[in-house]
Amino acid sequence: MFRKFAVTLAVVTTCFFMVGCYSVRMAAPGDGDVKIMSPAKSASFKSSQMNWFALWGLVSLTPDKTERIIRENKLTEVRTETKTTFIDAIISGIIFGIVGVNTTVIEGNR
Repeated sequence: MFRKFAVTLAVVTTCFFMVGCYSVRMAAPGDGDVKIMSPAKSASFKSSQMNWFALWGLVSLTPDKTERIIRENKLTEVRTETKTTFIDAIISGIIFGIVGVNTTVIEGNR
């Protein structure tokens, strides 16, 4: 009985520490014409970046790189996706969510 309670408590506690209020800012250069790309369209460019957060997602530790990536690669069509990968979840779980991670994938065409 106690063992079942301890396992349940461990699972609930782990889930509690893995949630947060992560916010990722996406920006495009203001000097160009950048359009949102359809999910069905294939992309010739793909880049991913890890976003680091402290205090369960309240403080962003990673500067916004989307605008720089779009400008440097001269992208005119862009789509982004922010997700928590398996590795991100492991990193966040090991540190009890105090420092959290998610991944942003940027795809586009010139």
